[in-house]
Amino acid sequence: RGLDVLEATAALSGTRVSVVGLGTEFTGVGMKLRVLGAALRRWRAALRGTAWARLVVCFVDAYDVAVLGTPDELLRVYAEQYAAADGAVVFNAETNCWPVWELQFAYAADARFAATTSRWRYLNSGVYMGGAERVHALFDQRVGDAYDDQWYFVNRYLIGTYGIELDFDCRLFQTLWDSADYLFADPYAHRVSNSATRSRPVLLHGNGPKDAFVVIVQRLFADYLPRYSRDDLREFGIATADDDAADDAAAAVAGDDQADGFDDDQGGL
Repeated sequence: RGLDVLEATAALSGTRVSVVGLGTEFTGVGMKLRVLGAALRRWRAALRGTAWARLVVCFVDAYDVAVLGTPDELLRVYAEQYAAADGAVVFNAETNCWPVWELQFAYAADARFAATTSRWRYLNSGVYMGGAERVHALFDQRVGDAYDDQWYFVNRYLIGTYGIELDFDCRLFQTLWDSADYLFADPYAHRVSNSATRSRPVLLHGNGPKDAFVVIVQRLFADYLPRYSRDDLREFGIATADDDAADDAAAAVAGDDQADGFDDDQGGL
């Protein structure tokens, strides 16, 4: 169902999605590096010249991302925020230092980390965009499918020579983990606002918890997405074998404020 959310919300915004690796057997999160690297090499060989040099690419996880804005808005905000960075690769940022907690000490020693007061200050590899050649340059090492893709990109960010930036202010992307208290969902505009950064991100990444992503997506796009079934909810880890608990979860996803615990008037999801 996650891919359905991505494709449906992309269609509403006029965004055409190309799914890379669909149907490929999952052998570990590191396979994303292999599959995306191969796709970039194919595109680079096919386009070349000016077309390749001007190309901006955006990669998103296929099963927990919703598109809230148009491609034009995404490119405009990217250009406004990172025009001086010459095709910088911008990753969405999260509040959690993952996959290795101790890496926060390496982050703390980085001038970019010290210069921001944002809660969203750690790299998350689920959504990123940038000039195609700069993105292609990130895939300069072959690793096994068991290798953690976020660890791979965090290392390149901390090295500091790959032109990676983090979307500290959530202008482009919004992660959900540990963020609910700062987000307001507007179902009429199909948008989320971040009260801490005063931004309206273009892409929403449900990096956790799973139920929060289901709730907010259903609230934003209730008229365009089918109601989640009990089996769908179980896949998200929300419903249980107990019928009453499953019904409560389904009510929460449907947008019942009393069931889901969020109060629209107070700015909750």
